[in-house]
Amino acid sequence: QEFEMAKPNTTFNLDVKDLELIEDALHSVIAKRSNDLITAGDAKNSTVDRASAEAEMSEMRELLGRLHNQKNWFRPKTGHSYIGG
Repeated sequence: QEFEMAKPNTTFNLDVKDLELIEDALHSVIAKRSNDLITAGDAKNSTVDRASAEAEMSEMRELLGRLHNQKNWFRPKTGHSYIGG
């Protein structure tokens, strides 16, 4: 019997609240890693792998950027200029 390789799901059903939760979690992890790096810089015997932590934070920032770029931003359809706020 031959098995097919599982194909990844490329369609996700997430609502705005789900995306907000994911973004908040990513921001929290980035903040924690940043704090760990700052604390590790002050410690003499730090076990924090700076290169790994920076790579991980970079990957999370890139993901946040991709999520941001996929959003449809609301712009009122009026004859007036729109100033976001």
